[in-house]
Parts: sequence; C-alpha cells; structure tokens
Amino acid sequence: MIARRVSSQRHELPLQGWKEIAVYLQRDERTARRWELSEHLPVRRHRKGHRGSVYAYPSELDGWRATRKPKAASESQRLMWSRFSPALAMTVILLMALLIVFQGPILNPSDPLAEAASGNGVRLLQTWTGPKVDLHGGLSYDGRWVSYVDWQADPGPQLALHDLTNGTDRLLTRNSFRETPGFPVYSLISPDGKRIAYTWRNDDRFHELRLIGAEGESETSRPQTIYRNPETPTVRPQAWFTDGKHILAQLGNKDHTNQIAVISVEDGSMQVIKSLEWRWPNNMGLSPDGRLIVYDFQPDQGSRQRDVYVLAADGSSEVALIEHRADEAWAEWSADGSHVLFTSDRTGSTSLWVLPVQEGRAAGQPRLVKRDLGPVTMLTSGLSGKGELYFGTNTSVSDLYLATVDLENNATISGARKARVGFEGSNYEPAWAPGGSRLAYVSRRRPQGRTSESYVLVIHSVENGMERTLNLDIEIGRGRPRWSPEGTSILMTGTDTRGGAGLYRIDADSGRSRLLLRSPTDAYLADPGWSAGGESVVYREHLGVPGGFRIVTTPLNGGRADTLYSQHRAEPGSKRLAISHNGRWLAFTENEGDSAIIKLLPAEGGQARDLTRVTGGAMTLTGPFEFTPDDRHLLYGNQIHANRSMGGDNGSRVELWRVSLDGVLTRLDLNLGALREISLHPDGKRVAFTVGKSRAELWTIENFLPTKTAAK
Repeated sequence: MIARRVSSQRHELPLQGWKEIAVYLQRDERTARRWELSEHLPVRRHRKGHRGSVYAYPSELDGWRATRKPKAASESQRLMWSRFSPALAMTVILLMALLIVFQGPILNPSDPLAEAASGNGVRLLQTWTGPKVDLHGGLSYDGRWVSYVDWQADPGPQLALHDLTNGTDRLLTRNSFRETPGFPVYSLISPDGKRIAYTWRNDDRFHELRLIGAEGESETSRPQTIYRNPETPTVRPQAWFTDGKHILAQLGNKDHTNQIAVISVEDGSMQVIKSLEWRWPNNMGLSPDGRLIVYDFQPDQGSRQRDVYVLAADGSSEVALIEHRADEAWAEWSADGSHVLFTSDRTGSTSLWVLPVQEGRAAGQPRLVKRDLGPVTMLTSGLSGKGELYFGTNTSVSDLYLATVDLENNATISGARKARVGFEGSNYEPAWAPGGSRLAYVSRRRPQGRTSESYVLVIHSVENGMERTLNLDIEIGRGRPRWSPEGTSILMTGTDTRGGAGLYRIDADSGRSRLLLRSPTDAYLADPGWSAGGESVVYREHLGVPGGFRIVTTPLNGGRADTLYSQHRAEPGSKRLAISHNGRWLAFTENEGDSAIIKLLPAEGGQARDLTRVTGGAMTLTGPFEFTPDDRHLLYGNQIHANRSMGGDNGSRVELWRVSLDGVLTRLDLNLGALREISLHPDGKRVAFTVGKSRAELWTIENFLPTKTAAK
C-alpha cells in the first residue's frame, strides 16, 4: 500500500459559494441557506469575506446528509393533515407504495447525477505539491513513481523520478545545457518500471524520442535516441504496449498535420496508424491487451469541442464511442479495459465520468464520478494498476501591479499597488498603449461560451478602471501584446481554428483578427514588433534543424521580406528581440558559452555591435527586455540563482538592469518584488509590471471504479 498523507478536509477541494454547495446537494440556493440556519448545514465562511463568501467540504456535507434528521413538521401542518379522514390517509399511503413498486425510488440510484451526489466513497487526496511538480510527467504502473522534469537542477533541466511513498527525488539525466542545448519535456514509464521514454526538445524546438533506464545516467548507461525525423519536429509518447517493445505516440509534422503512430523501441521503426490532418488529440490511451486506442478528437473543424473515439491499434477500424454537444477533452482506459474514463463539461464545468465498454463499444450509460475538477492536467498514462487516477493542477499566481519610478535617480517614487483588474493571479505581459491611457495584458481565463481556460487579451483603462476582454477568433499564448504606432490594433502570434500559426493583427476595439504572416513549415516566429510607421513588421524566425535564427522585416503591402541578421547555429539559452520606439534600433541576444550577449542592430540593416555581456549561464536573461520611452536605454532582467525553469519558484529573483546605447550599465533597485515582466509608460515614470510565483499540485482520485475494475 502506498503511503499517503492522512485524508482530511485540507486535502479536499472545497465547494466555493452557495451555488456550488446547492448544486452538490441537488437543491436550490435558498434551501441550502435555510438548512444552514435550521439544520446546522456545515458551511464555513472565509475570514475576511462578506457574509455570502462561504465554502464547504464535500466530506462534511456527506456526513451531515447521512445523519440528517429533518425538522419535524410545524403545528399547522399537523392540523392540516388531521382534517383528512383515516380512509383518505390510507388511500394516499397505498398510492405512494404502488408508485414505489412500479416506478422505483423517487431518487433513482441508476441516474448518474443522483449516484454521484449521494456519496459513493470517492476520495480526493493531495499527493504532491510545490514548484517542482511537472504536469507533463508519467506514472508508474504500481503508482509509486512519477517521472518529471526538474527545471531547478544544475547545470540544466534534467529528467527525474519522484517517489510518492517517501517524497524523495532521483535525477536520471546529467545533461549540460551549455554543452547540449535542449531539455526533456514529456515522459512515460515502462510497464515494468525499468525504463523511461521521453521527448528531448532541442533548442530549435525539434523533438526526438529517447530512452533511459530507471536507475539513471552513468558512465556505462547513456540515454538512447530511438526516433528522430527532421520531417517530424514534434514527438510525444502516449502509452507503452505491455510487451515493452513498442510505444504509442503522437507525431506532428512540418506541414502542421498530425499522426497517431507506433514506434519500435528496438529499431526505431515507425508505423502510422491514422493521419489526423491539422487536428490532434489531447490524450491517447491503450487498452491492456494492446488492441484498441481511445482518444479525444475534434469532429468538426470549426469547433474546439471534442468527442471520444476508439481506434483499432492496427488501424483497421474506428468507432465513435462518445458523441455529445459538450467537450470531452480527455479519455483513458481502466486497468482491466472494462471502462473508459473521460472528462466532460456537460454539467457546466470539467467533471470526471466513467463509461462501461465491451469490445470497444459502449456497454451502458456514463456515470458521473467527480464534479467540478476545475482546470486540470491529466498525467500521461496517469491511471495506476490499482485504479487510482493522478492529475495535476497549476496553482501558479501572477498579478499586475502599477508604480511610479524615477529611473534617472534609481528610485521608486510611489510604492507598488495592485492594479484593479479582474481574475487576480492569472495576469501576464502588460503593455502600455501609445498615449498611456490604456493598458493591454494577457490573462488566463475561461472565455464566454467556453468551459476550458485559455489566454485572452484584455484592454484596461487606467483612468476609470474599466476593462474589455476581447472575444478572439484565434488562440494566443503569453507573448507580449505589441500596440501599433497609432494605437488602434495589437500585433501577436496566434493559432487559428485549423492549427495554423502566424502573426495576427488584432483590432483593439472589436477583437477581430487578420492574418499578416503565416509561420513557415520549418520554423516558428517570435517577438514580433512594428516598424516606426507601422508599414512593416519585424520578428525573430527560429530555423529548424540544424538550428539558428534570423531577424526579418516584412512589409505589409506584400513586398519582399528582408533578413537583417542571421545566425545558423543552435545555441543554448533564451532569445530576445526588442524594437526601439523611434524604429531606428533593434536589440537582441545571442549566447556564447556561459554568457548572454546583448547586441544592437540598425533597423535598416548593417553591422551589429555588442552592448553588454551577461555572465552566469545561458538562461540568465529573463523577464523585461525593452527600450525606455526616450530610446536612450534598454531595460533587461537578469535572473540570479537561476533555476532555468521558465518561471519556476525556488527562491530565484530577477534583477532589473539598464544599459545605455553606448554600453553604460546601471543596476536598478526599485523594490518591485518577484518581478516577471515590466512595461514603461510613455512618460517614462509609471510602470506596469507582474509579480508571481510558480507552483503546481498533484492529486489522486480513489475508489471511483467498480471493485473488479479498480484492481487488475
């Protein structure tokens, strides 16, 4: 038996607010409030909240419901019933009995919602928490080990194993980021627990599939590359076959198409099972006998909602297992293959369901297991042989602040105050509009009409605090919004509903987007910006194998793209690009050994020169990287005690530096806290910046499958 923390209320996800409590009890809010007053419903209140700011733990509600004794009827009710004759009362009793006999209980236990709400022994436990928790790892079959990427390791990100029984960790790789640019990403533990398959991402974003023993790298044991194809830059392992000789994988090709494939561990040969055009599954599960693949997929190109399908492992047949108007975003087999687990938002939020299956087809109705999981990430093959399901949730926070500073005298004039914005803890990448009356930022939210979270673009008015969340028709990431010189539109990288990536111009009022430039099939675009007059865009183009990058300017009138600078070699470290407000200069970074070099390049092209050299490792430059409003200096962030975690939280901090165009350095002591990103107001005094910490949690759901299914 795996040792776990003691199950208690603090390890449960509480129901927040009267609405969630009422839904859990299958009553309206008014009834729930009345029960608190008349029948001591176990409801708690937040210490600093108002009276309506309540929460409750499901286990306490279940215990209250099991021992509940409804309040006796009032005297008036008893008098009313006493007016009826004994004969009439007997007739009513007989009618009720007949209803029960012929129609079953009033609350039918076979109804999935009723069964889930009646308390079925499901337990939710917090298993692991902290900055190291990786939501893209894999679970061992016995439920003891979780593979993950330790972004805090030295001298670079390493593949590791976490022991859930005692909380210890073991590094598996010894890669030096400075010597071999790249890092591990997705991982998967073999059925016997002796090997780990993982994706290795080169610095040019090219993937290869590698294999390493569970004891880790040594002088006699090295990682083995089992699959590498320049035409397939993305490889993600999804499941091991029980024979330990093959891996089910998802492949992403240069032309943006995707495939379900089987890769041989012994010789690296690959067999395509199904081509998926531009769409792709969030997860694929393999039945215990290796005959069937279950996966989620978008049946309609114009919709982001997914259904669940079962595909023969040899590609010979396929059936739609779950078709629903809701979004089924994840699916997996139970340990004995008799059920399929899946998530669905058909109840209004992401919940866990289970469906009995026989020979790959539904053998009954789906049953609700756990409501309101929230924004979760399921581990790859995250179901143990004992029937325990592991999933992660990101609890990182990032908040937007405002302050007034004096850069010339290196001082903070007014202390930082949190901006009056919505959805605290989920805001990133502030950017002042020309004129400084508006602030654009990126926020992770649930857009209107959607049940899953994604990044949205928000326009904030500094004068009155009013906000508009733009209803975008593209998916954006956490990149910095770039205002056009006239302040009417915003330039961002994004992906359309067909999976095509590129640079988009977004109208700041309507949110309508227009594709300006499609990303090449063998490269990706980053750090876009406008020329001084807005007639062209400038961006970094990261090349495919063998690596390197170019700085390119492209006219918006259809003219020829011009390469301003190029480097045709892969290097470790982050790449940055900033464009001066007057459009005359470009600042960018290169990496050389243990140093990151900031270079200055004329925007019309020419010779680049070094501004400064930052030592301490190739991943030290992070956070701020932009010109001051007067274009006399460049601000940049230098990560001290860097954890190389792309936002991890192990006590590292970001120092803010200023370098003049003639190379004079100044360290800025502005006391802005755990700084992430910063944007200077056009007046050069006000700043908008984000402060945050990264953290994640690993949770386990137990006792949700029938006994014969839970244990193999």
